[in-house]
Amino acid sequence: MGISNQQGQGPNYVPAYQTSGTPYTITLTSVGTTSVKVTFPYVTRWVVVSATDGATAGHVRIGFSENGTEGDVTNNYYLLPLTEVDGSAVHSGQTPRLELRCKELWIRGDTETISTVSIIAGLTGIAWSEFPVLTGSMGFKGIG
Repeated sequence: MGISNQQGQGPNYVPAYQTSGTPYTITLTSVGTTSVKVTFPYVTRWVVVSATDGATAGHVRIGFSENGTEGDVTNNYYLLPLTEVDGSAVHSGQTPRLELRCKELWIRGDTETISTVSIIAGLTGIAWSEFPVLTGSMGFKGIG
């Protein structure tokens, strides 16, 4: 095989998902009730989202499109509940490790501003531009 015939990693390149992910973290502060887009530099192998709020036991919406988290057509988001920690005024919640391949997440508070939302992800070597845009208008179900 000549060098010009070699292909790079694409979204269905299985070995990229079989190795440990390169770490990526970001923390957002004062996440309100308007969706915020978090774009990853490479396609994810897995994602964990955690949130903390001192004021109320609210919820965080996590989705894959702005329409999904805003609930414009249907509610295509995951609702992460924040519960009281050890009888204090601190409320927090965390997803399990989600085995997801995506290039962006959309985050927002459900009905109120959330103090902090932290995301940790394991990244593949698959370029962001190689992955399709996940949207309901492109035929992806459950995205929004």
